[in-house]
Amino acid sequence: MKQWRGKTVLAVLTGSFLLSACMGSGYSIEHHSLPAAGHASGTSNQNQSGGSALTPGDEQRIVFSLSDQYEQDPPACAVVQAADLVSAGSVLADKVARAITVHLGSKMDRVIGPARRDQILRKQNLDLDHAGDARTFAWKTRCRAILSWRLTGASETFLLAWGARRVGLELTLKRIGRQDILWRASHAARRSGGGLPLSPVGLVVDTVRAGQFMGDRDMLTSMIHDIVRRLFTTLPAGL
Repeated sequence: MKQWRGKTVLAVLTGSFLLSACMGSGYSIEHHSLPAAGHASGTSNQNQSGGSALTPGDEQRIVFSLSDQYEQDPPACAVVQAADLVSAGSVLADKVARAITVHLGSKMDRVIGPARRDQILRKQNLDLDHAGDARTFAWKTRCRAILSWRLTGASETFLLAWGARRVGLELTLKRIGRQDILWRASHAARRSGGGLPLSPVGLVVDTVRAGQFMGDRDMLTSMIHDIVRRLFTTLPAGL
């Protein structure tokens, strides 16, 4: 009975927080059921996502799934896994990994970020894609969960007087050495600058604004942090 009450309180608090965030943000939050999964041979993130590519309207919603296993036994620590081959080749990869490390820290007692992860793997001669090495890593670090991520899309458009950038991201949390998904969420963000000029003066003004927008080097970092922050609103903090 005590465990049931704890889960009920967690669900109520989480639902209330998500509702308030949704009402003040202009995007919806959708809960989807998780697919059944079995054991994994390691922690490989190649072809593991199961999510879809970026689609129109993803900026207006956050889609997430949360398992009963997480609610019953939330991990106190997670390691941020290296991106899949496609996402790792993006110029955004380092920015995404850093943002995940920062914001995941508000949900768990400990987070092993990319730099520390790679240091441990080199020192111990381990490979997280190998089942035995993954279990050794979990034992040595006392870190039971792994968070993988992938870009669902990244694009920019520049049409003289108008520019736009769009980024989509999916995060997946699992226990090390297992395929069972504890939590998964996806979201996208889009920003634009400039406009549709209706006069010669408007053309000059919008062209300048679009140029300033596309030249803003900090914008992508800000967009990524916004996406990651929103995604983690659907992950309850460990009890």
